[in-house]
Amino acid sequence: MKNNFLINLAACALFVVFTPKTSTLQAQNKSTTIPIKMNTVTNNCGSKAPDVKADSLTLVEEENKIRLTIEGLPTIGGDKNPKGKLRLTAKNSSARYSANGRRKEDALRLVLIIEHFAGNKPTCTQSFSIHNS
Repeated sequence: MKNNFLINLAACALFVVFTPKTSTLQAQNKSTTIPIKMNTVTNNCGSKAPDVKADSLTLVEEENKIRLTIEGLPTIGGDKNPKGKLRLTAKNSSARYSANGRRKEDALRLVLIIEHFAGNKPTCTQSFSIHNS
């Protein structure tokens, strides 16, 4: 009887030590939808690329990464900065996306640049000023 108790106690101790902490990591992921104002700064694309309009964006903060999603664009991401600086990038076959700015408490300010390509040749650029409304 005493041996069974010790075996069960040892099994429980191993279970606690080797159980992954996924629930703690999942709790650290924070998703925030932010209402924004998005203004076109430059656009030399004409009708080559659609104008981007959005009323909100979603920020997902993970342990050391941050991702930003704007409707109609791919998710762009980067490393989390403790000072609130944002440097986020993404790339697909026809464009390169970069967002640079700052997030401090409830304030958000970004410049979004979309560089369009035909093969490896740049064709046009769009840039947008984004801030929370």
